[in-house]
Amino acid sequence: MALPRSATVEARAGDDLAGGTRSRFLAAWLHAASRLGSFQGETASAGTLRSIGLIRPRRRSADPLASSSRRTRRLQYLSFDAWLEHAFGREVRFQQAPWYFDPEHDWWDPPALEAVSYLTRLFEDPEPALQGFADSQIAQGLTYLVNTNAAGDRRWLCSTDVPVEGRVRCVRSVAALFAKLFEPRCEPRLSHLSHAASKALNGVCYMWWDAFPSLALAGDPDLPTLHDCALQTMDRILQLESIACQESALHGLGHWHRDYSNKVSHIIDRFCEVHSGIDPRLSAYAQSARCGCVL
Repeated sequence: MALPRSATVEARAGDDLAGGTRSRFLAAWLHAASRLGSFQGETASAGTLRSIGLIRPRRRSADPLASSSRRTRRLQYLSFDAWLEHAFGREVRFQQAPWYFDPEHDWWDPPALEAVSYLTRLFEDPEPALQGFADSQIAQGLTYLVNTNAAGDRRWLCSTDVPVEGRVRCVRSVAALFAKLFEPRCEPRLSHLSHAASKALNGVCYMWWDAFPSLALAGDPDLPTLHDCALQTMDRILQLESIACQESALHGLGHWHRDYSNKVSHIIDRFCEVHSGIDPRLSAYAQSARCGCVL
């Protein structure tokens, strides 16, 4: 499978951001070939290559991050565009652990106020920010940023250095992310039944609240406000038409049942009453979530 002459792979800021070594490019190319199938000498279009994340539309120049050494770097101050490249511009490896599990890799460690601001900006309006990234890259990037099983809880949202208004806005913005990204891109499949989906974002959508960072620590006077905001956000997501998004909200509510059983039951009862004609499998899952019986 040959690259079209017009297609170029852009160098991104820093050797780790671009995956610029020959071996990493070859791995990405083989991954692409496996997804596109055997072309027997045909040429892949630039649009097709862009759709799988092998080439990107040209963006504004990102701020230099550091030297091009292979040593681990702590990235504290990135522009918004450079941050997007750092989190989402990575190669999605074929049958290998993601880059953020490498023994040596760059990691984003900004002040909490900047982290919450960037996440809110991304969640509120994800389409322009993520334009040109493949769904697989978006899934990998979101996992790196917010899944505590991937990079741990970096305690941005529970930091009292961030005004509570900013933390509340960030949590609320998750509903916009679901409506603008997950709803149109996820397949209508139920992940709790182990129904395999071809869309990379389905898994991230389903596990969102399961692995979401802590919103407040014990002793934080704003803990009730933030937790109530999270429950309201799950309720909003539950009202979307996407079965994948509804399942995600139910999954989250099921985990919150232990501490907020009355509120969770009320939200789910109202959902079932309004959506009496939903898929019976989702209805059964709602009843499981209502008593906290979710994994």
